[in-house]
Amino acid sequence: MLVRPDPGPLPRERTPRKPCSRPAALNLVAAEVMRRKELSPTGIRLVTSAATNRRFMGRENSLPRRAGFGAGGAGPPHGGYSTPRQARAFTMVEIAICLAIIGFALVAIIGILPAGLQVQKDNREDTLIGQDGEYFMEAIRSGAAGLDNLASNVDAIIVGGTWDQGLVGGTWYQTTNQNAAPSIFINTCHDVIGLLTTPSDFNGVFAIVRPLGGSAAESGTSARDFAFRYRLTVQQTNFIYSAPELDTNINSVVSTNLHDLRLEFRWPIHVDASGMHVGNGRQVFRALVSGTLFNDPPNSPYYFFRP
Repeated sequence: MLVRPDPGPLPRERTPRKPCSRPAALNLVAAEVMRRKELSPTGIRLVTSAATNRRFMGRENSLPRRAGFGAGGAGPPHGGYSTPRQARAFTMVEIAICLAIIGFALVAIIGILPAGLQVQKDNREDTLIGQDGEYFMEAIRSGAAGLDNLASNVDAIIVGGTWDQGLVGGTWYQTTNQNAAPSIFINTCHDVIGLLTTPSDFNGVFAIVRPLGGSAAESGTSARDFAFRYRLTVQQTNFIYSAPELDTNINSVVSTNLHDLRLEFRWPIHVDASGMHVGNGRQVFRALVSGTLFNDPPNSPYYFFRP
């Protein structure tokens, strides 16, 4: 006959603990202490741990811990605070320190901002001058006469004057006002390129120009006093003046068909009570032009290169 072994008493089913209030939790702690004291003949040492506190003080039920039951059974919990560090907000001292750090960062950023804007302004001006230098160089070398939009960016051209500390003498040609005597009014690219190609030994021909690639707001005549402007100095000489150390016979042959063209850009132009002055910006373009120089129309102040 098969006899089954006695499985013994069935394990007691664990019933989930219901949330309890603070007095009920204290009663549970007292009952547990008394039970352990009765079971231990040598007495019992009450040990309060984090697990015990969570079990009997309702931590698992999101109830606040009772003051006096800290970790290890000594001292108030959470360093004297009623909530743990993870649940506490920032203090005024911490907020003040954060604001001070942010303030130092903002001061540094604001201090660098003007320097960054100045670098951006300088780069923009260099780019505009580089584009205009190539444009004027090709226009003069090829004798371009049909670029009529060029006259709207050239405010004035001075032939025969000197410009050291300020502009002295010379014949003025301007494109902005027909009645600005004694200046001579010009309004076509033929006139602008013809005057810039005027032969000159040392002083050159001066032009007050607004950038060709600048913004549309600076291209109108009403904005010329506020727009960025530069001084263009054109020196166009026969090659005999550029290389005097060469043999005289060689110079006499090439002088009529080879010319030295030099463009100097100085910026920005500013006007005050003492006159018109230029800043420290400077770029120079230089090239040799092969061809003959002629008047168009004859006996006029306008000169052009013919390949």
